[in-house]
Amino acid sequence: MKHKNGLAIGLIISAVLLLIVGFTLLSGVNQDSPFIPTNSSMENSTIYFLEDKEGVINGTELLDRLNLSFDEIPHNTNPTFKIGNKFEYIAHNPKIGRAGHDYTTQGIQKITYSVVEKEKSSGIECYVIESVNLFLTNEFDPSSSGRVSRQIYYISTETGRIIRFTSSEASIKNGVEMNKKDYFADVPSEISEVYNSIIAYSPWMLSLDDEFEMEIKRFVEGKIEKEVITVVGRDKIKNRECYIVELRNIGENNDVISRETKWIDTQKRILIKSEVYYGNLKINSIELVSELK
Repeated sequence: MKHKNGLAIGLIISAVLLLIVGFTLLSGVNQDSPFIPTNSSMENSTIYFLEDKEGVINGTELLDRLNLSFDEIPHNTNPTFKIGNKFEYIAHNPKIGRAGHDYTTQGIQKITYSVVEKEKSSGIECYVIESVNLFLTNEFDPSSSGRVSRQIYYISTETGRIIRFTSSEASIKNGVEMNKKDYFADVPSEISEVYNSIIAYSPWMLSLDDEFEMEIKRFVEGKIEKEVITVVGRDKIKNRECYIVELRNIGENNDVISRETKWIDTQKRILIKSEVYYGNLKINSIELVSELK
């Protein structure tokens, strides 16, 4: 059975925003900008929020601004996290140039997620997952410049939805952290099902099966854009059975703006590997490199 959902959500923010995220991380976040990423994810599935003066991330305001809506996504399994789980990912970001700017430095992200405990948030029993996201311009140089972000996510043990998160962001110069900023937010219920800031996991992964297909639409300046997410097969990565999930960001003229392939563990429903392409240019790859079970 095909699962088609009339979502219109930041999940389908295109690879153009992916590039913007990459440029931001390489050059440092503009402290005057009203937009910040919920983490330093280089995925194209990054949801942006608005920041107010107190550091509270206002997801509801963005929801209204983008006129977002979506249907409920049926799950066929529950979250599989256990206290003590630890997942480490490496993301490679190839050289990308842009006229008038120098964004050609090779970068790498190291992202670690640790399931530390169970705790109630807003009366909901949650897994508490801590993450450290390190972005460096040179992985072999301890004095390299870059950025680091740390998050704590509260994920419902029953529904798998992300209920709340806290985040801190800092720049790194000559190996020293500086300009630290803190944020926190209760994730609006309107987007909690498809909130997608964690590289390792998204709630919609709990809905996957061999015939899964999701069509996501949004309206941008009077134009319709959509992303189609489809399970196209299965594969084994490091002896793990995975769903191969293809994500295509499609413009108004049905041209494919960007595409991504994710390999999702069929049992644990976490990301094992992903590759993102803008045209024929591979702009990002992410891989699970270690796991503590």
